[in-house]
Amino acid sequence: MNLNLLSLSFKSSSKERRQSHQEHYNKDKVPATFKVGDIVKVHVQVQSNTSKGQVSKLSYQARGPFKIISDLGQQSFKVQKLDKLDSAVRKYKSADNLYLLTPSLFPPEPLDMMDQRYLNYKNANIV
Repeated sequence: MNLNLLSLSFKSSSKERRQSHQEHYNKDKVPATFKVGDIVKVHVQVQSNTSKGQVSKLSYQARGPFKIISDLGQQSFKVQKLDKLDSAVRKYKSADNLYLLTPSLFPPEPLDMMDQRYLNYKNANIV
């Protein structure tokens, strides 16, 4: 009987500790404010290539531009390639990988061919 009481008190104190750690960790976090129709780029982890001796364990690349087509809730979004309307729809669970492209970086209509080449960065490295 006394052991059950001790077990219950330990569980409640560990829950309180977990809650305080979670509050401390999330105090400076700001939830993403993406809307349907926003133009974003996605940072994805690069796969290593052992045949070339290339280790890319901590490397990321920017992919995009993508357009957010729906908000799935809880920081999850469906995105689709901006220039190809028949392309596959991708889901990104965490908004930490999505970055908003400002209108100055991504104008709605390219001004000339140089802009078009700049905006078509399929596998550009993040600088």
